[in-house]
Amino acid sequence: RVKGARRLFIQGAVVDGLTNIVHTAGDEGPMAYVSSLSALGIAGKMPEVIAFGIDMADHVNSVTGSDVSFCTDVFAEVGRVTWVAGYADAAAIDTAQEALATDAGYLERTGRVGDLFVPSSGTTVLSQRLN
Repeated sequence: RVKGARRLFIQGAVVDGLTNIVHTAGDEGPMAYVSSLSALGIAGKMPEVIAFGIDMADHVNSVTGSDVSFCTDVFAEVGRVTWVAGYADAAAIDTAQEALATDAGYLERTGRVGDLFVPSSGTTVLSQRLN
C-alpha cells in the first residue's frame, strides 16, 4: 500500500448520474468532438422546459447540421437538462458557433430562457474522442 495514494486519484467529490435521452435531431454521423450544455429547470415548469429543449435541439440541428440530443437527468440533480451536440472536427464547432451567433431564431429562443431556468445554473463541457 502506498501512503497517500488516495489523493493521487480523486480531488474533490465524485459526481455520478444517469441521463435519459428525450429527443434526438440529426443522423448521428461520425463525431470527433461532443459539446454539452446543461442547465437546471425551474421547479413547476418542467413540461415547458422539456418542450423548449426539444424545440432548441431541432432548431440547432436545422441551423448547424450538427447532431443534437436533448436529455433529462434521471439520477443526479433534479430538474437538470442537457443538450449534447456532436461535431466531425474542430472546424465544425467554429462553423456551428458562428451560424448560431447570427441566427435570429436561435437568438429569440435564448432570450426566453430566463423564465425556464435557474439563473447561472448553466455549465458547458467540450470533449474530444481519442482513438
